Amino acid sequence: CLYVFDSKGYPKKTVGNRTLNDGLLFKCMNDTIRNGSEPSLIIKNNILHLSNSSIRNMYVYRLTLQGNTIDSFSSSGGTGLLIDEYNRIYVSNCSGNKIDVFNHNGGHLFSIDGNVTGGCSLESPYGLASDPLGNIHVATSGSNTIKVITKEGVYIRKYGDLKGPRGIAIDVYGYSFVTEYEGNCISIFDPQGNKIHTVGGPLHKPFGLALANNVLYIANSLANVVLKYDTC
Repeated sequence: CLYVFDSKGYPKKTVGNRTLNDGLLFKCMNDTIRNGSEPSLIIKNNILHLSNSSIRNMYVYRLTLQGNTIDSFSSSGGTGLLIDEYNRIYVSNCSGNKIDVFNHNGGHLFSIDGNVTGGCSLESPYGLASDPLGNIHVATSGSNTIKVITKEGVYIRKYGDLKGPRGIAIDVYGYSFVTEYEGNCISIFDPQGNKIHTVGGPLHKPFGLALANNVLYIANSLANVVLKYDTC
C-alpha cells in the first residue's frame, strides 16, 4: 500500500488495498501493490513510477499523480529505481545482483552486472541515486558499500563501511545520504566518499529515503512512520 501525504505530513490519499481513517481524500488502485514487497518509486515528468519486487508481481507501473494506472512493464526486480536525463529507467534486481535498464516504453536495453562493470559485482543492489556528474551510486547490501558506476555501468569506485545499506539520496552538492537498515542510522558522505556524520536517534530499520528542498524524508520501517530531517 502507498500512502500520500501533503508537505506537513497530513495524509491525502492511499494507493493499494488499505485505508486511512483520518484525512483520506480518496482511495485508488486496489491491485497494483497487493502482491508486492519492498516497492520503490520515483516521480519524473509528473508521472509516478512504482516497482514491485515480489516474485509474484515483478512489474514497474506508471501512474498519474492521482494514482491511476497509465501502463506497466515486466521487470526482473524492483528494489531500486532511477530515471536518467534520457528517460532511461534503471531497476535494481537484488536477487539477481544486477541492474536492468529500460527505455521509456519499457523495452529492455541492457543489464549492468559483473560482465559490464569490469568484474566488479553488484551484491544485492537496493537504492540508486545519481550525483551531479551523472554517475550512479548503488547501495549494495551484500557488500555493505556504495558502488559508483557510469550510466553505462562502468565501475568507478566504492565507499562506505555500512550495515545493510538500503536507500540513498544525493544533494546538488554531491553529498550522499544512506540508510543503514541493520545499523538503525543514516550515514552522510561528502562528494569524495568520506563519512562526515551519522544520524541515529529514533531510527528503527530505516529503508527508503528522499531528498527535496533540503528536507530528508526517511521511511522508518519498523516504527511504520516517515521522519523528516532538515539537512541545512
